[in-house]
Amino acid sequence: MSPLNNETLGSRLKNARLKAGYASAAAASEQFRWALSKYRAHENGQNPYKVKDAEDYARAFGVSVAWLLTGTSSKSESYNNSIFPCCQNNI
Repeated sequence: MSPLNNETLGSRLKNARLKAGYASAAAASEQFRWALSKYRAHENGQNPYKVKDAEDYARAFGVSVAWLLTGTSSKSESYNNSIFPCCQNNI
């Protein structure tokens, strides 16, 4: 299975949501004011998400954008530490 497969993207997104403590897609969507239908389509693999969406999800769930998109970096890296290491104290 390709790292950019929609199902894999969705699985990582769901895993990040659950690890962040959101029991449902609806709970996360409500908390972050995302359109529920769009978020669910991303999470269930119906539609791939764009880099901008991945950035929003990574920030919300405390994972790296790279991990959400490719599965190659550690999901335990925080958004700030993995994407903007030079600026982590300024965010």
